[in-house]
Amino acid sequence: MTAVRLSEILRQEKVTEAQTSLQSASATTQAKRPTFSSDQDAKDVDRHAFVSRLSHEVKTPLNAIIGMSDLLLEENAAQEMVEPLTIIQQAAYGLDATLTNLLIALSPQVALDTIADDSYALIPFLQAVIDEATTTQSGQILLEAPEVPAEITFRGDAVQKILGILLFNALVHGGQNAAKLRVALTHWQDDFGLAFQVVDTGPGIPPALREKIFELFYQGGDFSASPGKGMGLTVAKALSERLNGRLTLIENDQGTCFELIVPARLIAR
Repeated sequence: MTAVRLSEILRQEKVTEAQTSLQSASATTQAKRPTFSSDQDAKDVDRHAFVSRLSHEVKTPLNAIIGMSDLLLEENAAQEMVEPLTIIQQAAYGLDATLTNLLIALSPQVALDTIADDSYALIPFLQAVIDEATTTQSGQILLEAPEVPAEITFRGDAVQKILGILLFNALVHGGQNAAKLRVALTHWQDDFGLAFQVVDTGPGIPPALREKIFELFYQGGDFSASPGKGMGLTVAKALSERLNGRLTLIENDQGTCFELIVPARLIAR
């Protein structure tokens, strides 16, 4: 009886939380405008304000859909309802991921309030990134990381997302050959940095398209004939800038090579 009662209380808390969030979103007529430095032009301010509003008024009901579909499935819904609820759940999670990427691409400063430094054992971190990439796309990724520090501090969560995008693309466009992830300690903005190069052996990107590949929703040429939405490289570029880093397409003898450089700090011994 206690377990049943506790389950009812937890269920009601979830429902009440979803209702409160929806009421708050419905009542909000003016999203909070972010604070900008004096050199921000009006176009940037309008875009950031739009992203802030979109994040609040679309994410809130979407989170309610996800939460309630999760709740119904957890409660062992009738068999005839499991399949439609699962479809709703999967669609909501997919939409949430797409919306998150869109918000990051439009304004990472608003979409990501904070990006924190953390300390990582570098080789295990890189191997985990590779393992995750190869679970979503078949292929092999060779790691080249000579003389890198065993531990280092950097913004690993965001770097993991960027590398995941780049490695996925490398596996998609590299054919049967293995992609490479090269990592080295480098000099960046008067301090240390980590340089990551993701290299594939695919057909490469034609010179005429190299200026367009970071544009939102751009898909063109054989190199982008993939199941993606034309958002990955835009998100990766925006995240790199949010990290005070840099993502560029660099010259390569064969295939495509993207280079990501991010700030890093060595761990004092």
